Amino acid sequence: MNALAKHLMHDAIGVCTGIAGLALLVAIVAAGDAIGLGVGAMIGGSCAFGVVACGLKEAVARRSDRLSAEARAAALSSYGQASVIVPMPYFVDAMASDLDAARQAGFAPVTSLTEAQVMRQRAMRDREERRARLTGVSPTAGAAS
Repeated sequence: MNALAKHLMHDAIGVCTGIAGLALLVAIVAAGDAIGLGVGAMIGGSCAFGVVACGLKEAVARRSDRLSAEARAAALSSYGQASVIVPMPYFVDAMASDLDAARQAGFAPVTSLTEAQVMRQRAMRDREERRARLTGVSPTAGAAS
């Protein structure tokens, strides 16, 4: 399931829940008793208050954005055009591979466990071959018997 379908599913569930809540509110208010009218008035008043609060918040946010944009524009316009001198770097043609190849004194090479095991096995094989050359016995002859 892709992200768009997930969002559509959440939106559909929210719409169905809202419609069910509205239907329940209408049923309570339509009953006509005192408690139903009180609940309807309370929910209606809180919805109206929420809409007014959201509108007020948006108006304040737009005003503060406009004021901060005007302040930024005023701050930038107070500075005159200044000439900027950019020095040329000494090593313009240096490549990343040149920097990677250099040994850095502060960093030690990192060896993985597999690499260490391979190096250990290779060293053991080299020792056995050297020992076999010195003694004249083939390294595989001892393993076969």
